[in-house]
Amino acid sequence: MNQVQVEQRNYQMPPQDGFTVAHFLTVADIERSARFYETVFGILSRGDSSGAPGYIEMANTWLIVNVGGGPTPDKPSVTLSVPADPDSVSSFMNIRVADFQACYELWRSRGAEFITEPKDKYGETRCYIRDPDGYIIEVGQSKPGFADHELLADVWKAANNKAREMGWIDVKEPDAPSFVHCQKDDDRCLGPCGRFL
Repeated sequence: MNQVQVEQRNYQMPPQDGFTVAHFLTVADIERSARFYETVFGILSRGDSSGAPGYIEMANTWLIVNVGGGPTPDKPSVTLSVPADPDSVSSFMNIRVADFQACYELWRSRGAEFITEPKDKYGETRCYIRDPDGYIIEVGQSKPGFADHELLADVWKAANNKAREMGWIDVKEPDAPSFVHCQKDDDRCLGPCGRFL
């Protein structure tokens, strides 16, 4: 499996140097959401009884949970609210695990409500949890060998061909973005060596 080394290894909130990534969730009840993430995932949250946002550390990232509200001077046309329709989403958290079955059983025993049983799809086993405000959280584990360079290149080539057929992207652009990176320097590399399929 490819590994990425990150210079900053201590992720604090607020950061003491560099930056820390946090995902903001608009919630109906801060304490209820913080309790859900603490109970299911076994993580520590911070906040206070005055209604300050909850800061929840999850592995190498943070969640900030806070109630919604209307426009503010720095976002004059934006209103924050919980999802109006929990079955219509535009983004979700993705948790990658090393032992899918163990995480599935543990989190389920702690009260996580999975939308379906685990499914095998696209070289991984995955399923989704719904949190108290309707947000979905994907839990997945790649199957052995899926991170193999040749297999990734084949999957990427098939995805690019389908995207080209659908008119979604023009992969002929020399600076086209890619989401797959390999360490192997050959003509199928999709990474910083600058070669694309």
